[in-house]
Amino acid sequence: MPPRQRLKGYFVDFTGKVLRILPLREVSGEIVVDAILADEHEYKRISFWGEHAEFVLRDVRVGDVLKIKNAYEFSGVDAVGSELSSPAPVSLSSLLAEKRKGSDVSGVSDVRIGAVRRLKVSTYSHVEKIVAEVKALSSWKPVDITVLAVARPEKGKVCVAGIDDAGNWLRPQSIYEGEMLSEGKPRFKNLCVSRIYVDAWRGRRARKEDRFFVHCDGILRELNEEERREFLEKHADPSVEAVFKSGRTLGLIKPRRILRIHEERATKGDRRGKRGEMSERERSHEEYIHISFQDASGRIYRKWSCRCSDFYKLWDEMRAKHRWTYKWRIRRMLRKNITYFAIGLTHTDYGVEDLEFGAYPMIVGVHIVKK
Repeated sequence: MPPRQRLKGYFVDFTGKVLRILPLREVSGEIVVDAILADEHEYKRISFWGEHAEFVLRDVRVGDVLKIKNAYEFSGVDAVGSELSSPAPVSLSSLLAEKRKGSDVSGVSDVRIGAVRRLKVSTYSHVEKIVAEVKALSSWKPVDITVLAVARPEKGKVCVAGIDDAGNWLRPQSIYEGEMLSEGKPRFKNLCVSRIYVDAWRGRRARKEDRFFVHCDGILRELNEEERREFLEKHADPSVEAVFKSGRTLGLIKPRRILRIHEERATKGDRRGKRGEMSERERSHEEYIHISFQDASGRIYRKWSCRCSDFYKLWDEMRAKHRWTYKWRIRRMLRKNITYFAIGLTHTDYGVEDLEFGAYPMIVGVHIVKK
C-alpha cells in the first residue's frame, strides 16, 4: 500500500533493528524517547511519544527488532543531527509521578547526505517487538577510525574524535555517556580502532569534521607500542596554527615544552567570559585541568582546558598516591616521554568577537609514548 500523503509528510511503516536508545526527555509535558533503528539499507531516527516511549523504556533493548505501523515521516529537510529541541534528560519515574499528580510534565564517501528522514511515533501509531533477522546497515560501508580523543562527559554527552583510514579527522556527534560501553566493553578507547557508521551532520554550528553518529560495532583492535609511535608521528601537525588556520577544528601536535599543569575550580557566571569560563548551568565537573605549553613553532599557549578522560584518570591516580608531589610527577612524565596533544575547537556561538581561531581551543586527547 502506498504511503498516505499528508501536509509536509507521510504515514509509513518501518521494520528495523534497534541500534541505539537515546536518553529520555520531555517535550511540552510529554515523555519522548528517540531511538535509532535500521534495516539493511537505511536507518531512521524515531521519536517515540507518550505510551510508546514508556513501552520502549520498559520492554525494548538494543538489538531488538521493532515493527512500526502508521509512523509519521517528515518529507521536508530534516535536521537528523540537530539538537534544536533536545532538553536535558530526565528520569522516567519522576515524570510518571508528576503525570499521576496531574502536573505538566568534507568529501568522505561514507557520508550519505540526505539519505534519511525522521519518524514520529505517537497516538495513531502501532509498535510491536517481533522475532526476525535484520542485518542492519549491511549495505553501508562502515568507517574505521583510530581514536585520538575521548573526553570527559559534559552534560551527558561524550566527545569522541579520530582519524579514518584515508587520513581524515572525524568527530561523531551525539554520543551519550550511557552508550560508551557495550556488554561491559568500551566502544571507544584512545589509540584503538573502532568501526562506526556515520551520516552527515545536519544540525546547527557544523564543523568540518562533525558527523552524526549512527552506530558503533565496537573496538576492532588496539595499536601496539610501535604502531602508536608510528601513527602519532605520521599524523602530527607542524603547529597549532597549521591546524586551526587551515579550516580544521581538530588536529594533533607534538608540544616542544610543557610549561605548567594545574587544576582550577569551574567558575560561576551568567555567560562565558573571555577565557571561556562556564556558567553553573553549563558545567558538568567541579574541577578542570589547564595546560600551558609551547608548540613546535615556538609559540606559547597558556591555560588550555584539558578534556581528555584518560588524563583525568591519571591525574586522580597520581593525586591519590602522591598528594604533595603529583603535579610535579605528571609534568616530569610528560617531559620525560614523547607527548602528543589532540587539540580541538568548541562551537562558535558564544558571541565573543576577539577569539583568535573563532572558538575556544582545548586539549581533547593526551598521548604519551616512551622515548
